[in-house]
Amino acid sequence: MLADPLLLAVQPPDAASAAGADSAAAGVAAAGAAAGGPSLAAQIKFLALKNLAGSLAAAAGTAPEALRLYGQAAALDAGDIVLWNRMGALVRFDF
Repeated sequence: MLADPLLLAVQPPDAASAAGADSAAAGVAAAGAAAGGPSLAAQIKFLALKNLAGSLAAAAGTAPEALRLYGQAAALDAGDIVLWNRMGALVRFDF
C-alpha cells in the first residue's frame, strides 16, 4: 500500500509515534475505501474548500468567489446538507 502524500508531509517527533500515526492513518483510509467512500485526501480537499468558501462568504464583496468554491466542494460531496444550506443563504442574501 502506498503512503498518502498528505500524511507524509506531517513528520511526528519520534519513531514510536510515527508507527502509531501511520497505522491510524492507514486504518482511516482503509475504512473509507472499504465503505466505498472518498479517500482521505478527497475528504480533506472537500473540507478545505467548504471552510474557505465560508470564510469568503463572510467577507464583503467576495460572494461570487465563495459560490465558486462551494460549487467545487459540492462536486466532491453533493450530499453535504450544511454545504447546500450555506450556498442557498449566500445566494439569497448576497446576490
